[in-house]
Amino acid sequence: MPQAQLLHCRPLSGSRIRRRSGNYGCLHLILDFLFLGLYFNFASWAQSSPGSPPVRWQAQYTEIYSDNIETTAPTLTPAFSLGPAGSITSNTAEIISGNESIKGSYSGSASNSAFLSTNPSLLPLTPNHSYKVTFQYKILTAPNKPFYFQFFSQTAAAQSNFLVGVETTGAPGTSGTATLTSTLGNYTDYQGLWIIEGTGAISIDNIQITDAANGNVIAAENAEGTAPALKSGIQLQGGARVVTDPSQVISGKGSLLLSNQGGLVTNPSAISMGANTVFTIQFDYRIVSPGTGDRLFYIWFQPVGTTDQQEQVSLPAMLKNAAATGTFSTGAQTAGASAYILNLGVAPGVSLVIDNIFVYRQDITTENAPPPSWNRLLTVPFPRLGNYILEGTGPMAQFGWDEGAPFTYSVAQIESRLAFADVIAGLSLWNQTLDPDSIHRIRALNPNVVILPQRVLEAQIITTPPSGSNTDLEYQLLKSTPDEWKATDAAGNIIYVQNYPDIFFMNLSDSVPAINGQTWRAALPNFVNTQIFPSGLWDGVWFHFLEDAVNPDFPHSDDPALFNYDWNRNGIRDETPASTSEMLRAGKAGMLQQISSDANGLQLIMGNAGGAPQFALAPMLNGYTFECFDLWWNQAGAPVASSSPASWRVEFDSYLRMQTILRAPQLNIMQACGENAGDFNTENFSNAYLAPTSQDLQKHRLSMGTALLGNGFYEYALKDSLSAPYWFDEYSVDSNGNAIEDRSKKGYLGQPLSDAVELTNPGTLVFQDGFESGSLPNSFIGSPSGAVSITQTAGEVISGTGSLVLSNPDHTQQGTVTVQTNAAAVPLKAGTTYLLTFDWRILETIDCPQSGFRIGVNNGSQSLDHALVPGTVAGDSGSLHFPFTIPSAGNWSISFLITNGGGKVAIDNVKIYQEGVGPWRRDFEDGFVLVNPFAQAHTFSTTDLAGVLTREPRKWI
Repeated sequence: MPQAQLLHCRPLSGSRIRRRSGNYGCLHLILDFLFLGLYFNFASWAQSSPGSPPVRWQAQYTEIYSDNIETTAPTLTPAFSLGPAGSITSNTAEIISGNESIKGSYSGSASNSAFLSTNPSLLPLTPNHSYKVTFQYKILTAPNKPFYFQFFSQTAAAQSNFLVGVETTGAPGTSGTATLTSTLGNYTDYQGLWIIEGTGAISIDNIQITDAANGNVIAAENAEGTAPALKSGIQLQGGARVVTDPSQVISGKGSLLLSNQGGLVTNPSAISMGANTVFTIQFDYRIVSPGTGDRLFYIWFQPVGTTDQQEQVSLPAMLKNAAATGTFSTGAQTAGASAYILNLGVAPGVSLVIDNIFVYRQDITTENAPPPSWNRLLTVPFPRLGNYILEGTGPMAQFGWDEGAPFTYSVAQIESRLAFADVIAGLSLWNQTLDPDSIHRIRALNPNVVILPQRVLEAQIITTPPSGSNTDLEYQLLKSTPDEWKATDAAGNIIYVQNYPDIFFMNLSDSVPAINGQTWRAALPNFVNTQIFPSGLWDGVWFHFLEDAVNPDFPHSDDPALFNYDWNRNGIRDETPASTSEMLRAGKAGMLQQISSDANGLQLIMGNAGGAPQFALAPMLNGYTFECFDLWWNQAGAPVASSSPASWRVEFDSYLRMQTILRAPQLNIMQACGENAGDFNTENFSNAYLAPTSQDLQKHRLSMGTALLGNGFYEYALKDSLSAPYWFDEYSVDSNGNAIEDRSKKGYLGQPLSDAVELTNPGTLVFQDGFESGSLPNSFIGSPSGAVSITQTAGEVISGTGSLVLSNPDHTQQGTVTVQTNAAAVPLKAGTTYLLTFDWRILETIDCPQSGFRIGVNNGSQSLDHALVPGTVAGDSGSLHFPFTIPSAGNWSISFLITNGGGKVAIDNVKIYQEGVGPWRRDFEDGFVLVNPFAQAHTFSTTDLAGVLTREPRKWI
């Protein structure tokens, strides 16, 4: 098994250096030392004005309310709670007696607004028993309907069973005493309830509730008590109360106890919450009883003046596996109503103490320069860490997709490990409006992190409308997308992504009709630049499906005979995979250029195309996620017992080439995937697991070593991008050489002192051909006849006067063109390691980018190794290194192939070296990395370990 070793030059305790063979694959440390309304209109989206100054947006957080429940104020006894329309008044014109009275006031359009109630948990009322209530009242503002008191049961109300109450009404200044004697029904949840049926204002005082059977007073309230109390911005509901018992209080003298489905609601006159704005609530908590549900409470924004559930905006709530104590925060974006209140109510069986409550408004500021975190990306010390993660941290905790069981990790645990990354890409766009505080929390843990949300450039995701007010950006975009822009086949059927029926492709061609002056190629950049970037929440955008050719998940992309995409909209199946690749590359390039231009270069842009490099689009981007890049070393046909050294070298060379052509700062995320990566297409999670296997550790160490040879940001997902982040020993190490899960201990290798260097001799050149003779040499055999030739045509020759050409002009069906070395003329000896190098150029776009142009080593039908040449569209070119070791005697030959369709490619300067390959090394300030990508063991001498910089560790352990 290939191996990697990371050598760190500071004193090490608790670790051991070993020279291991490739079967272990070890990595060792050796230490010495807006949403903008309910419906989008494509035509109305703003665009940057020509010549406008550069601008970017940054989210800031303004505190609009805080309460530590330490303010001593008039308060009610625990048996009574104010409702949303209630308050304690000390206005002498409103007081009935003493220094305070209870006031109820409402002027909105709702009905039955509660201003006072008893707490059933502290004042239980016996079913079928009689009680008498008396209280004094004063009318402050004449009501349009009478004020009302009754004994109320939620259970009885659900059965349309109500008790008769007592009404109070009159002109302003009217006063008196109200009395009611009532026999309760057979329900256990009765409470006394004072309501304003319509509008008006009233004061009440000197309340007494007596047992009608014996005349005993069981509760009284005159609003004359003082104690730690809430400020005016929040009111308690139901079984919620201020507690002062030191055994219950979190800090200071008072805290809130929310129990018996009680909760709180904000007062809109004190805490203003307007439309289309993100608001966040934060508080310290202690869980007394978690209940039995998945969530401890329900929390939502409700427009003022209505109880309509379809107008609500839900906020992420605390999950049942949250730590017993801590700090919790959550937020969301309001919808289009002019004013909102925030409601929070605990679930049945939950008892929760909270304190130190803060409410923040997310404000957006503008800047004309990149943030400091971008410049830091250029000098982040090594190992550099990144993370490609899908969906969001809340659902990942709740559902545990790759962990195999829900609630395996808490939200806090996931975010704590995610914050190890300095580049995070792939989180769903719905986080922007439905869970923006998750992004804020991650930034609080790692202020230097850059975070980019997912968006698909050439496709749309079918999403269902969320319940309540819809602020989901993806859904709004979907609703606003004209059918004419969708990709269809010759029969007009919409084309869906293979194995993902909820994703359909968009037509990026010039044949799409303009609607409201736009096509998808303009509408999507406008959406990104006017809906995503101005949120100020992100550092840019990350595009899924950003291949520079036809997507491999496009139906029949590998079979021209079945390929059916009518992007020219003529109703005829006359397009080919090759012509589609050319169209898509041009369309995507134009869209990326538009996004960058509109953003004035002040947004980071990344892409994803699996693990395949995308050289044509890279100059318009800051980076790619090399998704599961280690799986490219084990493609079908590669050696079973170990990774493919040839595919490793092609992927490694592509990694280094990509980072040279990306725009700064370069942000390649090198994501390796686990031993049980499973079937991505069907999302089969049956192989889920929580800890790395021994094979995982081998793969991780080889992958991390490979990433360290370049400047990328590394992660190892135990399964894939739906796995909760996992911490490995090599991620953070203290000054004593001990691995420790501590974000401050990242970057322990420091800065690189060199580029990656291959530790090998020049090798012995045993074969070369520049194809200068004008005819196919006898060292090569072509098939079929006439498909392989030597060209001397200007524009087709790579260098010199001739190049070898493979050509299949038929783009209508699958076909194969092959040229291979003649085993008799180019013998390959058993037990010998070779390095093949050659230059290549695509002369005519090939049909199948995922398998079309490749190279392999074979002995008849026996395949030793193969690799995909990273080129598709005419004009693509490069050089390729292909190392291999012949295992046994035979008629081994090297093959160059175009498969699964038409195309034309040239190769030149073919050279074969005996030896000339070896492990790789890179030196850093505080250590170095060694990577052996070959199955054969390699023993490093002391001189090898010292390297050209003469590293001298003081202690070898």
